[in-house]
Amino acid sequence: MDRIGYRDGESCRFFLENAHGDLATVNAILDKFIAEDVDIIVPISTACTQASVHRVKDRPVVFATVANPFIIGAGKTETDHLPNVTGVYGWVPMDETLKMVKRILKGKIKIASIWDPAHANSVFNVGNLLKAVDSYEDVTFAGATITNSSEVYQAALTLANKDIDAFVLSPDNIVYSAFESVVKAARPKKIPITVSDVERLPDGALLAYGYDYSISGIQAAHLVDRVLKGEDPGKIPFERYNKITFGVNRKVADDIGLEIPEDVLARATTVIGRDGIKVPEAFIERAEKVVR
Repeated sequence: MDRIGYRDGESCRFFLENAHGDLATVNAILDKFIAEDVDIIVPISTACTQASVHRVKDRPVVFATVANPFIIGAGKTETDHLPNVTGVYGWVPMDETLKMVKRILKGKIKIASIWDPAHANSVFNVGNLLKAVDSYEDVTFAGATITNSSEVYQAALTLANKDIDAFVLSPDNIVYSAFESVVKAARPKKIPITVSDVERLPDGALLAYGYDYSISGIQAAHLVDRVLKGEDPGKIPFERYNKITFGVNRKVADDIGLEIPEDVLARATTVIGRDGIKVPEAFIERAEKVVR
């Protein structure tokens, strides 16, 4: 927004609030925004968006970082949606995620995932993971559900003791907020973790396949700009994220004794080196050209 020309305290005012995953707090924040008579509301995450589209009808809502806006009542299609709502969305292709896992873990494997069934998008994402599992005869699945972040460690520990070969975590805000608990449970048994949140790659994941959420913010900012300049949000189609990131953490691979095949490394757009430091993207691009 700053690059577009909206400078807080000069040309506009930004109100930033964090609900910390609590739905009652989300609704209280929305009431506060309405009382402040804001011109536009930008919810980040599925839960915040779901509350916003149901509660706010008298001003524009531009959402971001939502997997599937259609199952939370934001619209029926990208062009047939609520008249005051537009935004940016995209669900992670779990079939591609599992394909990357299988490039590293050959033969028969058992994967595990954790999710909060109270969130519609979490259920949707793990459903896509299960469909991907069903397409492999040599992949089986173990799952655990949680209701809050304090339960993540025990769920991960229970799964780690079921002879699993890898954690494959589909998008879930509560699970990712306690990601260190999954790492704590997985590392003693040298169980690799694949995530869809690329920001968690340096925190102990082996692989990350998903969207760089900064892209979501950038795309949403341009939609906000269009609405503030007078466009009707009801006539602005929902946008899909336009950039997929595939990340590999070579330090984690060394720590748990896994070898990353060269063809997998060649596809990576983000790499954490053996020293734990992110490899510059320009170096990766040069390496890709050599491989090709």
